[in-house]
Amino acid sequence: MPSLYCAYFQLEETPFSIAPDPRFVFLSERHREALGHLLFGLAEGGGFVQFTGEVGTGKTTICRTMLCQLPDNVDVALIFNPKLTVAELLQSICEELRVELPEDVTSTKAFVDRLYSYLLDANAKGRRTVLIIDEAQNLSREVLEQIRLLTNLETNDNKLLQIFLIGQPELRTMLGRDDLRQLAQRITARYHLEPLTRAETSQYIVHRLSVAGCLHNVFTDAAQRKVFRLTGGVPRLINSLCDRALLGAYATSSERVDARIVARANRELHGVSGRWLQVRARFAAVAGVLVGVALVAVLAFNSGQLSIAQMVSSARSSATSVDDGALEPVTNDSKHAGRPADIAVPDNSTAMMTEAPLPAGVDPDIQAPPKSDGAGLNSAGSPSARSQPKRSPPRTLKETIDAASNGSAQDPEQRLLALWGIQEPTANGQLCRRAKDNGRACLLSAGSWNKLRGFDLPALLSLKAGNGETTKVLLVGLAGQDATLYVGDEEEHFPLHEVDRYWTGDFLVLWKPPVDGVTVIRESHSGKSVQWLRRTLAQADGIHGDVGDDSPVDPELSARIKNFQLRHGLNADGVVGPETLIHLGAMDKDRQMPTLSAVGGVAQAGTGQAVTRLSRLTSK
Repeated sequence: MPSLYCAYFQLEETPFSIAPDPRFVFLSERHREALGHLLFGLAEGGGFVQFTGEVGTGKTTICRTMLCQLPDNVDVALIFNPKLTVAELLQSICEELRVELPEDVTSTKAFVDRLYSYLLDANAKGRRTVLIIDEAQNLSREVLEQIRLLTNLETNDNKLLQIFLIGQPELRTMLGRDDLRQLAQRITARYHLEPLTRAETSQYIVHRLSVAGCLHNVFTDAAQRKVFRLTGGVPRLINSLCDRALLGAYATSSERVDARIVARANRELHGVSGRWLQVRARFAAVAGVLVGVALVAVLAFNSGQLSIAQMVSSARSSATSVDDGALEPVTNDSKHAGRPADIAVPDNSTAMMTEAPLPAGVDPDIQAPPKSDGAGLNSAGSPSARSQPKRSPPRTLKETIDAASNGSAQDPEQRLLALWGIQEPTANGQLCRRAKDNGRACLLSAGSWNKLRGFDLPALLSLKAGNGETTKVLLVGLAGQDATLYVGDEEEHFPLHEVDRYWTGDFLVLWKPPVDGVTVIRESHSGKSVQWLRRTLAQADGIHGDVGDDSPVDPELSARIKNFQLRHGLNADGVVGPETLIHLGAMDKDRQMPTLSAVGGVAQAGTGQAVTRLSRLTSK
């Protein structure tokens, strides 16, 4: 059920649910490694796979993602409540695999015999069986020993059962015991999942908002840093805190979530009194100042430069100054009560910014309301955008970024729209609304150059300028290890490794939904969008003459979708969302849209047309 704030922030669904939905899975470098280890262990067959991680780091979500990518000939038994006796566990496994059991079966031997018969039959039919046990750290020693014995069920050629043990760090400790060494020796793959880094936490927040349909940069940089500091990068804690923070922003009619809202949400989640936190912070600040003054005074006294009376007077005045002024709460003078802006590409939350020193005891993330997010981006039609004289392109990437940041370059949002043939002037923050009015859609994402190559669409990159601000530069080409950026009315080429120094990893692309603005195709869907899907998949699979029909998505079509997603490195969940539609759009022979592979930006329409569009724009 959508939360109260969904309509306010124009979200299609709740972005920070703690349910392990594979559609929202964010594959950080660690999560990709974890999934790779699980899939490797699955391919090896037989034995045990051990997967551990702290509470809430995403183990279950990774497991469900793996399940979406299982071959059709694999049967799975899932055990989520391992606090069972040996007989209860065996019965649960048989029930999961739908093994027929007589009513009077109660002994361990009877359960094992029935299971062995089932596994032999499945193996003869070319099927594999996998047992996945979650929260495996709760297994008793007797149950673990029985599980080990299950791996003895085998033929002359292979093991009949493969077992995945998923649990908290205590599982590693438990399996390291000497009395369980026989089981530990049968583990073929191990992985321990760590929490997200600060950079990954920011990307995680942006990713989940994007999947939920958000076109805004809802969380400020300071808010993202605050979220990481309070959660330690644990996804489950991030979800709970961000969900509460969005509710708090909605309740106070705030257009964005800042660090103050995050801090208040954290207090509400954990039931900590705000007044007590203020008193505690004040006490800590006063104590810190007194200690500092005392150290300086002792040094001065030892050198004969300060009397004892002066030391006492200095300490009193410093403590009074902190108590009276340094820790006054910052009031929120925001008067925004309307709807949020349509789009603000996310700022970098990971780069270090040079900031003025704050008084002792004041949280560095709780600051005065930020300046306008439009800083560094010219509004379409503004005097600076129209009257700036043409200049030679900057020679270095740093000059390019600084030019975009201080407004000396043309508005990259307007240039991106021009590549799509949209000429209407667009105010800052209205990019996605203007795109939607013209049959296009926005996708806000984070990733790598390979992800951008897969999309093959011009993109607004978020780059860090020399003044600490995040600015937007238009990427119009990718060839080998070079990126082509559009600066002013000229193309500039830079090595990817140089752009990496400034790129936050965030980007925004425009794309064209194939039929009637549809951005998601699910199993229950039918009609023109499904007809287009069948036809385009046929082209991708090299099937000729299949124009497709508009009947609902069936298991056969769903399997083809998953295969396509796997081939293109997408989340193989069978749901045709924006990323899958973009990749499918590249297979559509009738498409006409800007591309990165045709430097200058247009496939079929030609590079000259793209340059002409931009020339018209800059000459206005």
